[in-house]
Amino acid sequence: MHRTALCYIIDTLLVLVLLPIAFIGILLGFFVTQGPRAGWRTLWGLNHQAWSSLHLYLALAFVALIILHLVLHWDWLVRVARRYPPRSVVAWIILMIVGAAIIVYVGAALMTSAEGRKYHGGRPVTEETGGLGLHRGRRGGRGAL
Repeated sequence: MHRTALCYIIDTLLVLVLLPIAFIGILLGFFVTQGPRAGWRTLWGLNHQAWSSLHLYLALAFVALIILHLVLHWDWLVRVARRYPPRSVVAWIILMIVGAAIIVYVGAALMTSAEGRKYHGGRPVTEETGGLGLHRGRRGGRGAL
C-alpha cells in the first residue's frame, strides 16, 4: 500500500472516531444522567457507565491513530522544526512547559481511568454491590441511597 493511501485511511479514521467522541461527550454532559437521581435510566439502551466506557475506548483508539499519524508524518515535522526553530529562550521555555503539561495530563488521565474502575459514584465496587457501587440504604431496595 502506498504511503499516501495509508495516510488517507488513517486521517479518515481519525475523523470517523473523533465525531462519535464529540457526540458521546455531549450526551454525557447534557443528556445521560448520573448519580442518585438517575435511577436506571438509559439512552438507546445504554446507561451512563456504558456511554462512558464507549467514550474512553474511542478516545484510546483516537490517541493510537494520532500517534500513528505523527509517525507517518515525522519527516515533515522534523523539516518544519529545523526550518522554524524558536528564536528566543522564552519560546524554548514555553515549549518545554507545554510539552511537560501534555505528558502530565496524559499520565494523570491514564492513572485516573485505572482508579475509576475500582470506584463507582464514590463507593467501592465489591461483589456485594454487584459491581455497580450500589448498596442497600435505609429504605432497602436495589440502589436505594
